[in-house]
Amino acid sequence: MNKAFLFLFWLNFISTQVMAISTIETGLTEFKSVFFISRSNNEDDNEVSPIEEQLFMLLNATLASSINFDSYKSNLERALKLIESEPDHCTYNVLKSAQREQKMIFSAYPSSIFPERQILFTDPKFNYLPQTVSIDELIKEHSVGLVPAYYGETLTAEDRLNPNLIFISGLENHNQLVHMLLKKRFDFIFDYRATALDFLNGQKTTLYSRNISDVGAYQAGFFVCSRSELGQYVISKINALFKTDPFKLFIKKFHFEAFDHAQAQEALNIYQRDFNLQITPTKSTEETK
Repeated sequence: MNKAFLFLFWLNFISTQVMAISTIETGLTEFKSVFFISRSNNEDDNEVSPIEEQLFMLLNATLASSINFDSYKSNLERALKLIESEPDHCTYNVLKSAQREQKMIFSAYPSSIFPERQILFTDPKFNYLPQTVSIDELIKEHSVGLVPAYYGETLTAEDRLNPNLIFISGLENHNQLVHMLLKKRFDFIFDYRATALDFLNGQKTTLYSRNISDVGAYQAGFFVCSRSELGQYVISKINALFKTDPFKLFIKKFHFEAFDHAQAQEALNIYQRDFNLQITPTKSTEETK
């Protein structure tokens, strides 16, 4: 009986010490969990993309000593609402705005650099359009499909009420855009050319594109977490992770898998030019891939 009591006392002592260590490191009052919301676009609700799986493994390894790491899939709109309202949610590739900065914490460096999105179409009758167009001009006469989180903030209230502007939301929003374009439900869609080509999946369809006058050459998406003590801690860990070679290698791989070579290379140049972060890993890191 005494031995059993001593064993339980010792087990409780060890657990208390582990909790105390994690509390000292994080500054939090208890050992907590953080939930990273997936941005994968595949159809399986329980499966993330291989590149995202690598990201979650790196994040988990960074946080495992002090915080339980978990992830699940949701659409961006719901993800942002959870991050704004809950203390323990995070995601990545979120565009920064003054309004969002008041409600969530952003990483110091982008999780990705998005190349310029374009107006895309498959009907050659629209080839008369100039090389640069504006969405607000297009929707005066033509239907345009888009994901609201990627462009909606730049639209006026009048534009948003235009029936020719159709917002697509949900886990498969990009796929839906391309599918509805092929079915001629839209005249145009607003998306990445590389993303649309990926969803076309080798179909014998010519995809035409035009640049957009009111969108910059690139946009940066960041890691974001809830505006809480836990969120601040997680973001501080992510900021430090950006300085490590394994994570730089991941960022490089992410861009070269998501975009074409020229766009990916330009993204790495922007990291160095605008964020003073050299992404290209050291030679020794490249050799150990």
